[in-house]
Amino acid sequence: MRKVKLDQEETGLLESFEAGEWHTVEDSDAKVLQYRDYARVTFKKDRRIVTTQAIRPSSGPRPKKGEMGVWRAAKPLSKPP
Repeated sequence: MRKVKLDQEETGLLESFEAGEWHTVEDSDAKVLQYRDYARVTFKKDRRIVTTQAIRPSSGPRPKKGEMGVWRAAKPLSKPP
């Protein structure tokens, strides 16, 4: 028989199985369906559309490099009387 090299995790699983620590799951068909549904929901593509709009006036001066995010009005605001 050919010897297969097992990594540490596989060796641990084999030793656990051979020690009789594994047991049959009751109602395994229902469990398979349950975990299949969990997997389906986990990997389901999200169909939401994300839209991002720039928050800046349609007219007016463009900001300089250091002023990103700070926008000035095209016309100065009038002073209160």
